[in-house]
Amino acid sequence: TFKQYMDENSGLRTMIEEGRGKLEWERKIPDENLSELKDLLSAADFKANMPKIIKRIYELSWDMFGDLPRGHHKNNSMHKLASKTMIEILPDNLAAHVEKKCGALASTPDFFDVIGQVSWYEAEA
Repeated sequence: TFKQYMDENSGLRTMIEEGRGKLEWERKIPDENLSELKDLLSAADFKANMPKIIKRIYELSWDMFGDLPRGHHKNNSMHKLASKTMIEILPDNLAAHVEKKCGALASTPDFFDVIGQVSWYEAEA
């Protein structure tokens, strides 16, 4: 039974207790990488930086999910992380624009929708 197995491997109980509060259900790109992306997106000519931003977000997502085998689950996980990252680094003016076009950002709109809205953004005169 499972109880017997746990009794035979008592070190597992300690490992479970010590790691219990450290469990993370979602992955997040480290803050030091986010600041680099925020700087690129906050620039006056941020549209020129969009290819670099998109490429870097995908590279970071790939690294974050390096432990998953290639396939549908990895692609979906990377895509969701890319979208959350893009929303997290948006300056206030772009975040307001994307929210107006895509709805509440808390529901995590699709990455391509966010990129599309950011690329169509024009500052109000």
